Amino acid sequence: MGRFEIDQFIKKKTPSKKDGQKFHPLNAGSSHRDIDDPLSAKEVVMNFSGLKAIDQVSIDLHPNEIVGLIGPNGSGKTTLLNILSGTLKCTKGNVYIGAQK
Repeated sequence: MGRFEIDQFIKKKTPSKKDGQKFHPLNAGSSHRDIDDPLSAKEVVMNFSGLKAIDQVSIDLHPNEIVGLIGPNGSGKTTLLNILSGTLKCTKGNVYIGAQK
């Protein structure tokens, strides 16, 4: 697929703005989220077959905020990002966008 075909594909898959609302991928299919809402994780725990990869992590991320996540190999950085993005479901705890789980 060339650049033109990719652009056309994205245009077909991207919803248009409605009623002057800002479009953001996190808002797709939801009218009650605002792009200014923070992303929050509260007491997130992730276990893999008895191995505790993440233990009670809490974090609040606000729009336009630049945050670094550092740690040694195997400390759970990628696992936390996968939980925040929705790729993985945490064993315990909650992830919110604004007031919405």
